[in-house]
Amino acid sequence: MLEIAILAIVIALIFDFVNGFNDSANSVATVIGTRVLRPLHAVTLSAAANFIGPFVFGVAVATTIAKGIVSPDEITVYMIIGGLAGAITWSSLCTYFGLPISNSHSLIGGIMGAGIAGLGFEQLVLGGLTKVFAGIIIAPIGGMIFGIALAGAIIVFLAAGAMGLGTFFGGYKVIKTLGVKVTRLRPYQGFAAETGGGMMLAIFAVFGIPASTTHAITGTIMGAGAARRKRAVRWKVSRQIIFSWVITIPGAAGLGIAFTYIIHLFV
Repeated sequence: MLEIAILAIVIALIFDFVNGFNDSANSVATVIGTRVLRPLHAVTLSAAANFIGPFVFGVAVATTIAKGIVSPDEITVYMIIGGLAGAITWSSLCTYFGLPISNSHSLIGGIMGAGIAGLGFEQLVLGGLTKVFAGIIIAPIGGMIFGIALAGAIIVFLAAGAMGLGTFFGGYKVIKTLGVKVTRLRPYQGFAAETGGGMMLAIFAVFGIPASTTHAITGTIMGAGAARRKRAVRWKVSRQIIFSWVITIPGAAGLGIAFTYIIHLFV
């Protein structure tokens, strides 16, 4: 009997190896595919994380598989070996053909088959199987939702970070134009201009209108300056600014066309 128990442990360890063999692709495919990490570095990091995982997140899933698929009081060591052998064979076949499967589900299927063969359908634990099938349905849907949300949040995070960094270093000539050349503002007028511009941008953001921060703030600066006295605003400078707004889109479009043609000549 001791030999059979040792054999079961050895087969369980083989299953763990096959599990890691298939899971390595699932866990590192994206970082290798996007060339963020080299394959050796990626699988090394994944292997370390897989080793640490049970100590950090516990063994609740393993407990569900051990006790929640087939009644643990009735299962025998022979059924365990049969279930593991079935799971190893299935996982190995899928890995050979490059199919990213769930090795946990392979193990669950193998144990179910062994339990049905040895004990019949009545010894299956419906509560545990309900969790399994709920996971099959919820995991890909939830993964898709998280993928979309996180990808969007990273696009937003990077753009906001780059914009914030640009703001920190500052376009000081533009600052001088808006802060001094358009009009001289007193502190209360500066507050009014910035607050009014922020309110304007917030309204446009809610309605999804791609308004220009520059346009909004320039307008509120002119308005705040004119509120004190009309001659406080240097309209010549303002006209130059407005003219630059008018030609921005066609000017940038023309440059975009030119650079695209140039790139096509060399690529």
